[in-house]
Amino acid sequence: MAADTQVSDTLKKFAVKVTTSSVKERKDILGELKHCISGKELPEPAIKGLCKLFCLTLHRYRDAASRRAVVSVIDLLAQSQPDVIAANLPSCLLNSGVISKSGTPGKCTASSATMAVAWTCLLVKAVFPTADKREGPQWKKLVEVQSLLLAEVVGGASRNALKSVLKYLSRLWKEHPGMVDQYLSTLLGLDPSPSSLALLGGALLELYVKTVLMSKSVPHQHILERSGSVLRHVTHTEFKEQLLPTLQKAMLRSPENCMQTISCLLASLTLDLSQYAKDIGKGIASQLKANNLVLMEQAVQALQNLAQQCSDPSAVQDLTAHLFAILGVSP
Repeated sequence: MAADTQVSDTLKKFAVKVTTSSVKERKDILGELKHCISGKELPEPAIKGLCKLFCLTLHRYRDAASRRAVVSVIDLLAQSQPDVIAANLPSCLLNSGVISKSGTPGKCTASSATMAVAWTCLLVKAVFPTADKREGPQWKKLVEVQSLLLAEVVGGASRNALKSVLKYLSRLWKEHPGMVDQYLSTLLGLDPSPSSLALLGGALLELYVKTVLMSKSVPHQHILERSGSVLRHVTHTEFKEQLLPTLQKAMLRSPENCMQTISCLLASLTLDLSQYAKDIGKGIASQLKANNLVLMEQAVQALQNLAQQCSDPSAVQDLTAHLFAILGVSP
């Protein structure tokens, strides 16, 4: 009974002190919390409450010592009660304000997301160490949240922070052979989201087509830039069968949403596009006389990117003649 009272008092004390600005107080209360719960099984409501309190630290703890102290407690819970913390921490992260529901990720949320990614990696190692455990709703939720967090990092973090997070993930995947394939299959089974592209940079052309090229809104710029790692490996067959028909449909359906995407796509490919220049150019060129000035400027840039990907002078000449015809002037 005395032990239960001690745990209860420590949890209440932590709830009061968690937002303190004193690094010493943070380390002391987290150290006391870790010592108090070590070797004890906490009820699920208590762990759910702790997860919510941990998430408060994402926006406040900027020093390495405080962050290490939080990670130490989360690691202890992941080792002692893995299923319970895996059922609660991802949902708390999703509602913590770290993941941008709309708008472009900023430096503040990216910094918090960097810390949160490390937490999710702890859960992966502790709760899902073997292939047979990487299935079910808890695993899917963790992968989904992790992809959203990494999208925040990609969109707003410094280059060094991004490099550090990617290195951490790379090490995790190397330590667990086959995990990358399970991540991939899980991501493809979730509701399509451009953020998934941030988590795995290769072999995701199908996901790119569904979530970026066919997007019903303009994708964020950092998503377009990071998609280059997928597009650089596209073959002529993949372009002809998957990308070309889709981009032509997208330009007919909503050019204002897809023009910037197509421009970035053309700039990222490593293919000679001479044989497709006329087919692609017709759709883009139709927007050169658009009433929307931004759309018109994007179309000009897309045509420039297309021309730079053509090695056949006759293809560029034919495209130029088509442009003059649209503009109603003689070459």
